[in-house]
Amino acid sequence: MWVQVLFFARTKELAGKSHVKLQLEDGTDTAKLLQILCTRFPTLKEMLPFVTVAVNFEYVFCPKRLRNGDEVAIMPPIGGG
Repeated sequence: MWVQVLFFARTKELAGKSHVKLQLEDGTDTAKLLQILCTRFPTLKEMLPFVTVAVNFEYVFCPKRLRNGDEVAIMPPIGGG
């Protein structure tokens, strides 16, 4: 299956690109995707445990199984004050 991964703000800077299209095994979830991104973009490794993930414009807070054509956004932690 194919998914589109979008990087924003600091994750975009660390990845060196705004998006990437990845071919993944069927059944891959967001946790496995983050592991794959750590391997493909080692500069992201320190930040990935803290990122916010959205799949098809919906925030995901636990592993979610991905489907062909999904769009996954990887964003730096959301903070406020």
